[in-house]
Amino acid sequence: MTTVTVLRSGDIPLRFRGERIATASSETVRGQSRNRWHEISVYRTEGGSYVLQIDYVTRWQGEVDINGVWICDDARQVARRLREHDPMAHVIGYPPGAAYDAKRARLAAQISQDYSALVRDVLGGAGDEFVEEVV
Repeated sequence: MTTVTVLRSGDIPLRFRGERIATASSETVRGQSRNRWHEISVYRTEGGSYVLQIDYVTRWQGEVDINGVWICDDARQVARRLREHDPMAHVIGYPPGAAYDAKRARLAAQISQDYSALVRDVLGGAGDEFVEEVV
């Protein structure tokens, strides 16, 4: 285990002893670079809890990067946080008005699809405690 420090938007950094067990980024999807994307990391702490980091990263003028961090008691709480997260929450996008409706819809669809695939990749690589079993 190593000492990890993660940045949190609007709050002080969080430091803990642990290891990163999964990480993924949607910066590049099928060879295409994005102007806006999410990066997700899941850490297991020395005490057995989890730290979930969801970063929104943007190159778009007028938008800012956001670093969200949550401390979770178990794998189910991590998965629930990931499902409940709104990937469009920090996207400013296009100006209001009917002229931009189609562009806004395409942007929302692209970011939502990329985020959904990112969650799949992170949870799929995080270990057996993140697998749902049916008997």
